[in-house]
Amino acid sequence: MATTTVANTKLTVDEQYDQTGDHLVDAEDWKRLSIAQKQEYSVRSLAESCSQLEITKDRIKLYFDYLTYLYH
Repeated sequence: MATTTVANTKLTVDEQYDQTGDHLVDAEDWKRLSIAQKQEYSVRSLAESCSQLEITKDRIKLYFDYLTYLYH
């Protein structure tokens, strides 16, 4: 009987939302994400990269708008 092992690796936010297999979220990935996924990515990415920063709704909105502008 074969056994299955689970790797103890933690995926980064980019790896979790990557749609193209390059382990990064870029313009091509952004096009493929739903609005809900884009919003989730924005929250999680901001939180992962700015652990010392208070994550407010205004900051999330600004970051989401920035990513949308950048990847559009």
